[in-house]
Amino acid sequence: MVVDDNALLLRNMHVLLKDQYNVILVKNGMEAINKVMEKKPDLILLDYEMPDMSGAEVYRFFRADEKTKDIPIVFLTSVADAQVVSELLSLKPEAYLLKPTEKGKLFSTIEDVLQRRK
Repeated sequence: MVVDDNALLLRNMHVLLKDQYNVILVKNGMEAINKVMEKKPDLILLDYEMPDMSGAEVYRFFRADEKTKDIPIVFLTSVADAQVVSELLSLKPEAYLLKPTEKGKLFSTIEDVLQRRK
C-alpha cells in the first residue's frame, strides 16, 4: 500500500511497483486506515507529511491496533531536516526513504523489510 497526498507520486509509484507487487494507492490517512482494515497489506509506504492526518498519526494508529501493529511501515518524506528525521526515527519505522526515491533504493528497501518479516 502506498499512502501519499500527492497524486503524481501515487501514479509514479504505481508505475514503478505494479509489475512486481499488488499495489493499493491511498491518498490520505483516513482512507489508509479504512483500506488497511479491509485488505491487510504486506507493507505500507507512508508519506510523513500529509494534511488532515500526518503520517506519524497514521503510524501511531496502526501500531496501537492489534490487527495492524505488525504491518511493516516505511516512511516517505521529502524533508531532510535533522529535526524531522529525528522525530521520524523516534517512531521506529522499519525504514524511511527520501523523496524522490531512486528505483533501486525503493526496491531494495521494500525487499529488505519484507525479508526481515519472514
